Amino acid sequence: MSKTVSVLFLAAGLLTGLAQASPPASSSYDQPVKPPVPTYPAAAIAAGKSGSCAVTFNVTPEGQPEDVRADCTDPVFVKSAEAAMRAVHFAPKIIDGEPVARTAVVYPIEYRLD
Repeated sequence: MSKTVSVLFLAAGLLTGLAQASPPASSSYDQPVKPPVPTYPAAAIAAGKSGSCAVTFNVTPEGQPEDVRADCTDPVFVKSAEAAMRAVHFAPKIIDGEPVARTAVVYPIEYRLD
């Protein structure tokens, strides 16, 4: 019997699995220019594990995530979630004509087997 594995991010699927990343509700500036593309960890697929992560990070004035930390329901998803968020870019938030940093942005990612 074969398993179908999916990694969802915003309504798009990857070949290795389904991980759903939902933009934070705090502001449109906290949404990445392109959504993160998490990879379903092979160890999680082999073990039949699903889970979710809340990825917390700061965003530099240039739109780069830093201090990325994932709090996941299973440690097997931490590296994948953190790597996915480190690879995204955010539109700069402009206040009084100047780009500003954002702190404590939280972005959820869900991993599930179909």
